[in-house]
Amino acid sequence: MTHRQRLQWLKERGYEAQDQGRGVPQIGLSVWIDGPSRVRPVSLWLAVNDGSVIIHGPGDDILTWEQAQEWIEPTKLPEQKKPLAMQRNLFGDDE
Repeated sequence: MTHRQRLQWLKERGYEAQDQGRGVPQIGLSVWIDGPSRVRPVSLWLAVNDGSVIIHGPGDDILTWEQAQEWIEPTKLPEQKKPLAMQRNLFGDDE
């Protein structure tokens, strides 16, 4: 995916590029992206060369583009916990 395609993908999800690029020591030439407050109020640095992302926050973790996509738009649902035996009996849904 090219840098323009990554920017378009983010734009379609309500994110907006705020500058033309600057050097970020951890990931190189990057653009500052502001996220939508309705989904995940977040700002991040997006690396021009490989799509690495630094999510602005306490940890400033570096994510690959694929990890960032999953973080922004999760494709996996969290695992549902099975009810305990006592809970199943209590609500009348015995197996």
